[in-house]
Amino acid sequence: MRWIGWIGFAVAAAGCANSLVVQLDSDPSFTVAVRVVQSKLGNPNVTIDAEIRNLGPGQLVVRVRCSAIGVDQKGDAGWARYEDLRLCAPPDRVFLAEGSTLKTVDHRELLPGTYRVAVEAINGTTEYSAPFEVAAIR
Repeated sequence: MRWIGWIGFAVAAAGCANSLVVQLDSDPSFTVAVRVVQSKLGNPNVTIDAEIRNLGPGQLVVRVRCSAIGVDQKGDAGWARYEDLRLCAPPDRVFLAEGSTLKTVDHRELLPGTYRVAVEAINGTTEYSAPFEVAAIR
């Protein structure tokens, strides 16, 4: 994978912990940047701000389930898709014109561990964010 860059980001919101904003790409046709904020209120709620940018050429079609992003959890056997069993009925795909950006916010309940965001294009390409940690709340 080729690193596009690390971008530090500070959050001035009270009661939240913040991880780094990261942008990573292995296919130059699109990139994924994420910012993760974890609640400090004793619950496992995590907010994931994701930005998907279509670098072209042409239109990018992103597969959508409950959200345009998926979340993978790292375990002993490697990465596995984290299913949070939400009930939803969104459109099954999002179309991004060349040069356009999709910004999306997703709220998840994640147990402590290591995760990454996954974005799937219908052409079979998948992009991943850099891994991020969800800490145990004390």
